Amino acid sequence: MSGAPPVGPRLVGAQLALAWAPAAAYMALIFTISSFRVELPELPSLPMRDKLIHLVEYGVLGFFCAHATLRTWPRKPRRRMLALGAFLASAFGLSDELHQAFVPGRSAELLDFVADTVGASCGAYARGFLSRFARGSAELAAAPELRPQPSGERDET
Repeated sequence: MSGAPPVGPRLVGAQLALAWAPAAAYMALIFTISSFRVELPELPSLPMRDKLIHLVEYGVLGFFCAHATLRTWPRKPRRRMLALGAFLASAFGLSDELHQAFVPGRSAELLDFVADTVGASCGAYARGFLSRFARGSAELAAAPELRPQPSGERDET
């Protein structure tokens, strides 16, 4: 026997599947859409709209992957789990670009992969920020002495 005692709850079975379900479903959606030729409407006022779409698309996937890694390995360092979520989303972006190389009417582009990676990183770290913000709000709600007092009232205890 070695190692430290367990610190946080460990996910099993259905909980683990539930943690990864949004990421897996979204990956399936991306793969399905990537299997068809898609014509984007012309929007002359929005330069590089294709890259912006990739950024947002993989931002969502990065968020879902970071959520899954944080829930799956709660005892691991948070930054590492966020980076792993971003990496997984980015790796899927690379596989999607390679997939598109074999789809008639589609092509693999390096700049699409760059947009995928930037989006995945932004989404993963947005998930980290959101959980940190929620945790801070919960701590504030649990500790009445930390809440700001309305003007005119003083806590005389």
